[in-house]
Amino acid sequence: MQSIAIRDTAASHGTSRQSEVLRQVFLLVGIASGVVIAGIYVAHEFVLTSAISSYVFTTCGLVLLTNLLRVTTGFAQGAKAIREIYFVLMLVTGAGVILHVVLTKLYGIQGWMAARYLGEFFCLAAVWWKLRAHIFLALDFRQVNRRELMTTAKSGVIVNASLFVRLLVDSLPVLMLTAYHVKTDEIGFFGIAILSLILGLLPLAIIAQRALPELVEVIHDKSELRERETDMCGILGYIHNGTRESIDFSSALSFIRRRGPDDQGVWADTDVGVWLGQVRLSILDTTSAGHQPMVSADGRVVMVFNGEIYNFRELRAHLEAAGDHFSSQSDSEVLLALFCRYGIECLNRLNGIFAVVFWERDTETLWVARDQMGVKPLYIHSNDGCFAFSSEMKGLIRGGFSKTEIDPQAVLAHLGFLWSPGDRTIVRDIKKVLPGQALCVRNGHIEKSWFYYELPISEKPLTKTVADVAVDVADAVRTAVQRQLVSDVPLGSFLSGGLDSSAIVAFAAQEMRDKGRLQCFSIRVDNGSTANEGFADDLPYAQRVAKHLDVDLHVVGVGDEMMDRLPEMVYLLDEPTPDPAALNALFISELASQNGIKVLLSGAGGDDIFTGYRRHFALAQERWWGGMPRPLRSVLARSSSLLPASSPLSRRLGKAFRYADLPADDRLISYFLWLEPDQAYGLLAPDLRRQLAADDLFAPMRETLSRLPSDATPLDKILTLECKHFLTDHNLNYTDKMGMATGVEVRVPLLDLDLVRLAGSLPSHIKQKGREGKWIFKKAMEPYLPHDVIYRPKTGFGVPLRNWLQGRLKPLVDEVLSPASLLKRGIFDPKAVAHLIEADRSGRIDAAYTLFGIVCMELWCKQYLDGDFALDG
Repeated sequence: MQSIAIRDTAASHGTSRQSEVLRQVFLLVGIASGVVIAGIYVAHEFVLTSAISSYVFTTCGLVLLTNLLRVTTGFAQGAKAIREIYFVLMLVTGAGVILHVVLTKLYGIQGWMAARYLGEFFCLAAVWWKLRAHIFLALDFRQVNRRELMTTAKSGVIVNASLFVRLLVDSLPVLMLTAYHVKTDEIGFFGIAILSLILGLLPLAIIAQRALPELVEVIHDKSELRERETDMCGILGYIHNGTRESIDFSSALSFIRRRGPDDQGVWADTDVGVWLGQVRLSILDTTSAGHQPMVSADGRVVMVFNGEIYNFRELRAHLEAAGDHFSSQSDSEVLLALFCRYGIECLNRLNGIFAVVFWERDTETLWVARDQMGVKPLYIHSNDGCFAFSSEMKGLIRGGFSKTEIDPQAVLAHLGFLWSPGDRTIVRDIKKVLPGQALCVRNGHIEKSWFYYELPISEKPLTKTVADVAVDVADAVRTAVQRQLVSDVPLGSFLSGGLDSSAIVAFAAQEMRDKGRLQCFSIRVDNGSTANEGFADDLPYAQRVAKHLDVDLHVVGVGDEMMDRLPEMVYLLDEPTPDPAALNALFISELASQNGIKVLLSGAGGDDIFTGYRRHFALAQERWWGGMPRPLRSVLARSSSLLPASSPLSRRLGKAFRYADLPADDRLISYFLWLEPDQAYGLLAPDLRRQLAADDLFAPMRETLSRLPSDATPLDKILTLECKHFLTDHNLNYTDKMGMATGVEVRVPLLDLDLVRLAGSLPSHIKQKGREGKWIFKKAMEPYLPHDVIYRPKTGFGVPLRNWLQGRLKPLVDEVLSPASLLKRGIFDPKAVAHLIEADRSGRIDAAYTLFGIVCMELWCKQYLDGDFALDG
């Protein structure tokens, strides 16, 4: 079928690239049709029957029309609009039948001929209007150079044969009617209608013809036209000074193959002891232009890269003006050229999501960097003269680089925060590269590390009206969405019904209107009450937004059976992160993948740059009591422990005042806690307790606050902690890994650097206005979204975990957290955990997430310490 070849091409291109391909197809059809028509023009003088020759010549125009229609409808299959286009074609064809009957009755054969032209023309016009975003660009033949023209002309030989057949089919009725002098009355108007209907459906049936796939093969001549490669992948590599025993590198690379099962590449210099590798989920398979590891033209630099550079076209234009030449449209090639020209300072020019490593062969230096907001993960191991890196921890653990010793401080962090802040991971000798951080590695050792990017906190007094600022915010969000819509593959969006995802969908739907309806994805919890969990039912809001914006909404329904995939969640996350929201992301990503979507836009980041979490409102209330003497604040803290844990309100009040007696910065950090440090400390086994102190839990976040300007406001500080830790260490981490596990890349337009810069410049009082978080963002979205969606209460992306712990998860909790099992593992104190379970089940305390965290920790140990890798592929 022709549709297969077209889909592989068209669905894998952005608008401009799709249009470039379509332009070449139109050019080829035009040339081939021209040859046919010219041949008829020359030959018709030799045809004896002048009437027949004139009708044959008249019919030649249909060759061009019908073949343009055939090409365009074939292209539409790759453009994900074929259902709408077929519907339009059937309507036009049906109207064409009536047109044939009327014109034939009035004007005879000449009327029938005119109806044939008009019917074909209207069909073509309808399809072209549906695909106008591509067609208008495709008709810009100024982009065609002489070389492409010659390639296209030479390719016309194959197609010409099919066009002569097409000409014969189109001309046959006219030849029959004329040659045999058949009058209209003799075949009847019903016969004319049937004949016209058959010929009207030919452009649709002809799509099955095999001429066009051959045409596309010619157009995609790899030496003539290079398309952009967009790859989702994982990277891994290491350098050692000769003291480390050899590593089975191919085996190590296979452990991150979920990020890229289609291809892998390895580059090594065994004399120096350097190995670089990439696994790739190839979205286009027509060229190897983006294959990695990528080596510079002069052979001096080797690069492995995971992610997207959104401003690569501007960077490419800059480099071309400086004299650089490119052999592909790959952003990877642009990034490599940028490094070759500017060195590691090139990082300051990038706007994107990435983890990248450059190896400079002449200086034997490895440069490592992670994107500014930490969207793409990157882990490192440095020990005994060996430095290794990987997109996922399992590449370092199972690849044999790490000793896999648990870090007690990270265990404490996972209990206290649900995630480990800063560079710590659950494994002692594996660290995270932090957002906006770069490393210089020589001789297997980290020689230097620094932050090339810091969050722009520069609040300025308002010089515009609030209305004008709201317009600026809306424009910045729109630009961010436009920038991240650049995709060579089908693209969709998360849609929870909250403000952030709805704003993304609002602008994405506008931008993609000409390409068809935006595909959006949401989740529905089918059983278990969420009311006592602090979560509202999002689905009605998501449906309302979908209807308002005229987008397609796909919904996956889940219940407590989703917990059966808990071991898989733990394995995919690399760390024992006890947040079932990760499973929500996994199910939504799977649904998107099943619908052919390869890129999903996420609303993550809105609460982190504009405010929006309940803790931001709680922080704002400190103006009423934060200045109290510490003894009075201590009374508030002690009183908060008396509140019952039976309702969301009492839990929130207790959390707001539980740490009231702490210093100001530590109070900020405490808003992120799920469990008090002393309580978390008390759950650990005695051997682990002796290795750490409970107050060390805040150290990574204190270090982050120490890098802020002295005049940073409390809101600036807590938003910095959101972006640097809660967002990066938790939300973005699980979103990326759940998406990549299903072959879906997740992008976050609200973390576009220009938008982050704008948000950082806005005064605190228009971000958090009383109880209203994201106030200026909400004002900005009023022209685009329903009022009740914008100003709905804030809710989380969760499940009724507390109910499920008493139900479906109860046997698992009893098994995994049995005293015998805990004693054998030696991480948690069996008596303390048993007391916690009893207190939670009796309703005296709310320990749902703490218990869930201990379960996840034990499951992680079973996999990564005991080697029970039932989910390794």
